[in-house]
Formats: sequence, C-alpha cells, structure tokens
Amino acid sequence: MACLLKLPLSSSKGVVTFTTQEWRRIQSSPDLLQELTKLRDIYVIGLHFNWHDYQFSPPPQFDFFMAGEEDLRPIDDKPYRLLSMDACNFTPSAYFPAGAESKFWDVLIVGNPVFFKRPEIALRTIRDLFDKSEKSLRVLYICPIPEHRFFDEATVLYGIREYYEALFTIEERTRFTLLTTNFDSPNPFDRTTLSVFFRNSKVFLHCATEERRCRIAAYAWCAGLPVVAYPSVASILPQALRQSPGYYAVTDDNQYADALINALTNASSFDAGAYHEELSEIKTTAKLELKLADIFSDLNIPFEGGLLSQNLDRRLGWHHQGIGGVANGLQQSLQEFMITISTLDSLDAKLFQRMINHEYPERVLANECDSAAHLDTAKVEHDLIYLNANKRKWLNLAKHIKTRIFG
Repeated sequence: MACLLKLPLSSSKGVVTFTTQEWRRIQSSPDLLQELTKLRDIYVIGLHFNWHDYQFSPPPQFDFFMAGEEDLRPIDDKPYRLLSMDACNFTPSAYFPAGAESKFWDVLIVGNPVFFKRPEIALRTIRDLFDKSEKSLRVLYICPIPEHRFFDEATVLYGIREYYEALFTIEERTRFTLLTTNFDSPNPFDRTTLSVFFRNSKVFLHCATEERRCRIAAYAWCAGLPVVAYPSVASILPQALRQSPGYYAVTDDNQYADALINALTNASSFDAGAYHEELSEIKTTAKLELKLADIFSDLNIPFEGGLLSQNLDRRLGWHHQGIGGVANGLQQSLQEFMITISTLDSLDAKLFQRMINHEYPERVLANECDSAAHLDTAKVEHDLIYLNANKRKWLNLAKHIKTRIFG
C-alpha cells in the first residue's frame, strides 16, 4: 500500500512509496496527481512494483523504483534509480530454519486456488509423487478459499476438495492433508502462526509458472525449505542461489515429482544462511536504510531519522481502499492518505510517537487499529438461535408440536 518508510523531519524529507496498482489510479485522476505533486515538497517518493513491467518507462513523479533487477525492461533511455528490493525481501524474523528432528511434513504447499497458482497441478503433482515415491510421505496443502462469486468460477477452483477426494484414497488422505479455510482470505493465519507450518516441513512446492518476486517462496527459503518451482519463482534470488540444494527448477509439469524426491533426499544439506542475507528482515532492513541514504545523497538531501521498518513484507505491497479489498490494505481512501501525510507536522506529538512504535503506522494514521472497544456481539447473539433464549423457546415449541402431530 502507500507506505510510509520514513517520517519527514524539519531537516530531512520523509519517504513514501506507492504500489503500481495505486499509481494506475493516481495517473488517471487530476486530483490525485495534484496531491502527489504536493507531496514531492515533503517526501522522496518511490513506486513499488507488485508485478513485473516489460514495457517500463519511468514516470517523472517518482524518485526511485522498487523492483527486482530483472523485473523492469525499459523501452526508452530515460534515467531512473532502481532500489532492487521489494516486499519479498522482508520476510518476518519468525521464519528461520528448525532442526530436522522437529519436521512433520515432507512437502508443504501454500496458496489460494486461483488459476495462476494452478491448484489442480499441485494436486496432480502429489498424486504423481505418491505413485513414484518408495517412501510413505506426508504432505500439507494450506489452501484459503476466497468468497464464492459465480463469475470467478472459471478462474478459482472452488471445488478443490472434491477434486482432492477424487484423486486420493481415504488412506492417502491420512498422509496428505488439504487444509481449506473459509475465513479471512487470503490470510487466514497470521504470519507467525503460518511460520510454524513452514518450520515443521522439509520441502516447499509452488506450481505457478509465472510468479516473479514470490513472497511465499521467500518465507520458505528463510525457514530453511528447498523450493521446487518454475524459474520465475526464483527471480527474487541472485543467480548464485538459483541452484540445489536450495532451489530445484522445473520447466515441465512432469518434472515436479522427481524434483521433489531429489529435494527431499538432499534437504538436510541445505544451509539457508545466504538466503537470509537476501530475504530476511533481520538482514535486509539495514540494507534498505543504506540504499535510501544513497538516494538522498544523489538528490543532495540530508538523510536523518530512522525507518518505519516494521512489517514491510505486508505494508509495501498492500493497497488502500478500492484496490484489492480491505483484506489487502486499508479502508482509508488513497486521497485521504495523501492529504493526511502532507500535514504530518500538525499531528499531535503522541500520535507521531505512536506511529513510530506501532507495527502498522499507516493504520494508526487512518485510525483503523484493532480495538476490543469497537467489538459488538449484539447482532450475532440475536441472530443465532443457540445464543438467543427467545428463539430457542420458539424452536423447542415447534419441535414439540411436530412431535405431537407426526410422532
């Protein structure tokens, strides 16, 4: 989302980034373009790419661009500053390797059942793996199911459980768990809880053919799991790390099962140290600060004040209202955000400090932080018969009348 990386000080500009999805809204709106122009007096502004751009021409409104070195292909000679990091480089510290003795699942898969993640291929791959492997393997597939919409049925495999049950016997399903969730999609588990599944698995399988800068693969590498995937998924890595025992490339779906067997055989020899250097927030937040300081130096601007470096793996890529839904950002509109950060010098000092200390400073600014004081059980207690004494009474009366009439 539009992400505050550094607050403005009297002696130094702040830093704010926008996502490419937000930029599409901004460039089509004269009002938003005007707000962005105003921000340039107070902020150094970056554009965070949530997808690759093979027809790239740098917009002059931005001072730097956050993307992988292979993700932007310029179509002109306009100069631009590339900060070769993005949300995928800031895996939370909860993702770290665990000892082999604690691992329960051999293969882990995580992803929504949407077309580009190819959930049907993931299931067929495990079918193939079970048929080829001489060992009795355990597999976990965490699959958050999005809200059902009829017009998405061609691009979302809502019936993934039916397909799973058609592919695997009852006995096999004791070793292959398809964990479908129907709440808080696309993130039913907080990241720390999710990390437990990673630390207790040996190898990660990802079946998208074209998903560059894949955040969930970054989680796997930081948790010490070799990744089996198509080459695009490894785009987040330097070339030297795009090889076994950390990465097993496939270029055809028929190669998945053999690659998984190979990865499992060599998983114990995988040292995730070099991957942490590239992908873990423990290592990368300091690198980000140095890169931003270099950009400020290029612009001949003093760099003072610390980064708001919490949760960058989420904050850099989320959006404001109207893009991706509230589950993927904030309810606050993009224009409201831009107006608010243009007047940060007028904020109460306590609020300013709270932003510095909070896990999600943009939520503090938008007054959207979670609070138990805002919870309300009245409607649920009224609607559910189990919790509503009056409704229970009428239901029991109806059951009594039915029994008297029909026996």
